[in-house]
Amino acid sequence: MDYYRSSKKHVSIDPTSSEESDRIHFDGSGHMNPKPTNWNIDPEKAAENSELAQVLASCLKGLPDKFHKLFVLKEIEGMSSENICKEFNIKPTNLWVILHRARNQLKLCMESNWLNTK
Repeated sequence: MDYYRSSKKHVSIDPTSSEESDRIHFDGSGHMNPKPTNWNIDPEKAAENSELAQVLASCLKGLPDKFHKLFVLKEIEGMSSENICKEFNIKPTNLWVILHRARNQLKLCMESNWLNTK
């Protein structure tokens, strides 16, 4: 019995999860941010922008390996959530959390490396 208890004492936690989430969703005074940042861009022009593509590629490379792989499979290659979960042996809720965190990290990276340089 003690063997099983001792194996559960060490839990791996993503260091960016709670701090990063707080920074994304709350302002400096502890109030929730009411809405996402308005990018004020034309999506068609942005899609043709090679600078955007370079920054996006750089931001994708900056994601943790697992976030990067799952995000690319789901959002770029269009793989179904069910197939991703089977291939990586993860639950749908875990996939949702990983994709949510990846999107948030990409949003922050894009805002700081592309929007703020314009």
